[in-house]
Amino acid sequence: MSIPKISVIVPVYNVEQYLDRCIESITNQTLRDIEIILVDDKSPDKSPQKCDDWAKRDKRIKVIHKSINEGLGFARNTGLENAIGEYVTFVDSDDWIDLNMYSDLYLQCKKYNADIIYSGLKRIDDSEHISFLPHPQKHSIYQGCKVQTILLPNIIASEPHIKEDRLIQVSVDTCLFQKSIIDRWNIRFRSEREIISEDLFFHIDYLPHVHTAIVSPQHYYFYYYNEQSLSSVVRTDRFEKYKVLHAELTKKSSSAQMQQRIDRILIGYTRSYLKKIISFPIPYKNKILLFSQICNDPIWNYVSKQYPVNDMFYIHKIIYKLISNGHSRLLFILFNILCKLR
Repeated sequence: MSIPKISVIVPVYNVEQYLDRCIESITNQTLRDIEIILVDDKSPDKSPQKCDDWAKRDKRIKVIHKSINEGLGFARNTGLENAIGEYVTFVDSDDWIDLNMYSDLYLQCKKYNADIIYSGLKRIDDSEHISFLPHPQKHSIYQGCKVQTILLPNIIASEPHIKEDRLIQVSVDTCLFQKSIIDRWNIRFRSEREIISEDLFFHIDYLPHVHTAIVSPQHYYFYYYNEQSLSSVVRTDRFEKYKVLHAELTKKSSSAQMQQRIDRILIGYTRSYLKKIISFPIPYKNKILLFSQICNDPIWNYVSKQYPVNDMFYIHKIIYKLISNGHSRLLFILFNILCKLR
């Protein structure tokens, strides 16, 4: 049996209106020597039938129908257990990719004998407006200890003085991973139902085994930002999940530098969450209560003892000081003003 150059794993759940667009972008890749693994996570719509129809049209497609729904992370794991490619990557089934993505990334991996390559994300909304998520503009190669001391911290979060919370997007969808490393070290995704940011944990488990990593400045991946779907979701438990994420990442911390980036994740996610609360379709008093609970949480006493607050980007510093000093009402007013200025 010949080994395909890349295995593309696509978890599928409740995406019948987007699935064709996604699969077409994969089957039409200029790199033809790929296998495509569609993992039906017991989808309740017509997606399972669509997957089977695509498999009849393209012999490179393999369909796996799961008997129970377990979520994105475990669906990806099912794909990993069935993939046989030299490299492996992932596509979310409501997104799509540039037709040259895999040929370009694979050629770079072979040229530099790389174990992983990162590329950028383009976000597209319902009005078809495209924005480029933060990503390095220069081609970079990391080898040996620099993978752990430079690349990994930047995958976790940015340094305190930088405006963007993360300069390299953590999504596994933009990468190629060496399948032999995944197999040798039995690297798998954690369930997003237990802990958020499962992609980040995958990188943290994978990168210690990497000798050469590439960051490509190109943006090949189209991430579909469904504003209508997102605006209807009210997640009042998000801050608690961020604290769990912070605690789990802290267990993996191996240096003061890494802990600093882990603290920044909590700060950045919390700041973004507070901004989102302003637009929640919930009563005013509930919003104020959420702000108060977050600002008065004892975790800020722990973070403030070690995080270089004075080095922060100026607006981030102002917001953080309001949070950590418990000024929830002032913070609420500030975010209302910022949201109106957008």
